[in-house]
Amino acid sequence: MNRFDQFHDGFYNWLLIREGSVDLFVETSEKERFVLSASGVVALLSGGIREGNIIFDIECRATSEITLGDIREIYAFAEGPRDEAYTPKAMAKVAEQSLSMLVMSSSYGGDCLLLAKSFELQPESHWIRELCTRDRP
Repeated sequence: MNRFDQFHDGFYNWLLIREGSVDLFVETSEKERFVLSASGVVALLSGGIREGNIIFDIECRATSEITLGDIREIYAFAEGPRDEAYTPKAMAKVAEQSLSMLVMSSSYGGDCLLLAKSFELQPESHWIRELCTRDRP
C-alpha cells in the first residue's frame, strides 16, 4: 500500500473526467498543488463534495490488497443474492487486469474511490504544461 501522507489536512479541489482517465486536483495544507492522474479507469465513485473538502488520507492499494468490501463499495453492490453474483466477477477483473485502487477519505467532504490500471502524482504546474503542449502541432 502506498500512502500519500503529505495530503493529510490538505484539500480535494476538483476532478476532471476524460476518455478513460480521471485527474484529481489535490493540495497540501501548505498550498502545494498536485494532480493525481488515473489511467485506464474502470470505476469511479466520488461524492460528498463540499466547500473545504479537507483530506484525511489518500492511499493506493495494489491488486492483492483490494478486498471484496472495496469492490462492493465502488460498484455500490448490495449484500444480497442479486449483487453477490457480480462481486466475484469484478474481483476476477481486478486480478486479470492488475488494477489498483485509490482511496481518498476526508475529514470534511469529498471522498473518492478510483479503480484503474495506473496512477501518477505530479505537480499541477507540470500537468498544465503537459496538457498545453500535447495539443500543439
